[in-house]
Amino acid sequence: MARPKNTVPTYRLHKPSGTARCWVAGRWVTLGKYDSPESRAEYARILAELNVSPNAPQVAGGSAADITVNELLLRFWRFAEGHYRRPDGSPTNELPQFRQTFRLVRELYGHTPAKEFGPLALKALRQKMIDARWNRKLINQRVGRVRRVFKWGVENELIPVIVYRRWPPSAGSRRAGRRPRRPSPSHPWKRPTSGRRYHFSGRPPG
Repeated sequence: MARPKNTVPTYRLHKPSGTARCWVAGRWVTLGKYDSPESRAEYARILAELNVSPNAPQVAGGSAADITVNELLLRFWRFAEGHYRRPDGSPTNELPQFRQTFRLVRELYGHTPAKEFGPLALKALRQKMIDARWNRKLINQRVGRVRRVFKWGVENELIPVIVYRRWPPSAGSRRAGRRPRRPSPSHPWKRPTSGRRYHFSGRPPG
C-alpha cells in the first residue's frame, strides 16, 4: 500500500537509533538526535522551504568539516566589529542591524553548511520576514545584509563562489519606477533665423 501523501512532514522518533526523522520527497530524512536543538532546527528549516517550494526541499548534507552558516556569521561579525566604526571609534548603526538580521538566519539555517545556502534558502528566509510583518524596505535591507555576508565569505575563500553567483539579482539592483530614457530623434530639429522649424534633410513641414 502506498504511503499517504502528507504535505506537512511529521517530526518522528526512530527508536532503534534514537534519532529524529521526517518523511520528505518520498524518503526518510534524518534530522539528528531526537529532541535536540539541532534536529529541531533542521526540521524547522525543511518546513520553511516546503512552505515556499513544496516540490524542492533541500536536504542538508556534506562533511563535518564544512563551514556552517553559524560559523560564517561569527567570522563576519568579528570582521564587522572592527570595520563598521566611526572616526571616533564608536560602532555605527550597522552592527545592531546585522545582529537582528542574524537572529532569523541562525534560527533557520545556522546549523547547515554555508555552501548549501542557495536561492531556495534565501526565498524561505525572505518569506519568514514577510510572515513577521516587516515592511518591504526593511526586508530588502536585511536580505541585502545577508548577501553582504556571503559575498564577504566568498572574497575570503570561506565558501565557494558558486554559492553567491547562483542567487537571483537583488531587488535593490533594479530601480523601480524609473522611466525609460526617450531615444534621440533620427533627424533633430533645426531652428533657423526665421523662427520656422525645419528638418536637417527635408523641406519645411506643411
